Amino acid sequence: MRSMEDRPWRAPRLSGNAMLLMTLLLRSGGGMRIGPLLRITRLSVDDLAVAVNELGERRWIDIAWRGGHARRPETLPERARDIRRIFATRIGRHCYQYVKYQGW
Repeated sequence: MRSMEDRPWRAPRLSGNAMLLMTLLLRSGGGMRIGPLLRITRLSVDDLAVAVNELGERRWIDIAWRGGHARRPETLPERARDIRRIFATRIGRHCYQYVKYQGW
C-alpha cells in the first residue's frame, strides 16, 4: 500500500457545465453579460450558479457586480440581477488550454 505522499495531488475534474461555461467565455473574448450567457447556455440559474462557483473556487473566472444605483433588469431571474458580467481570469485562460486536451 502506498502512502498519500507518494501520489501527486490532482484537482478534481470540472463538470460538463463548468467546461461549457468556460468555453463560451473564451470564445466570446473572455467575458459575457449574464443575460446572453443564460440564454446561450440554456442552463437553469441554479445550474449556472453551481458552474460559476466551481470555476470561481479555482480562480478561473471573476464576476463584475452591478453598482448600488445601477438598473437591474426585470427580465433576469432574481438571483442573477446583481451580476453585470462574468469573465475569465488570466489563470483561467492559462489552465483551460491544458485541461481541454485531457479527455474532457
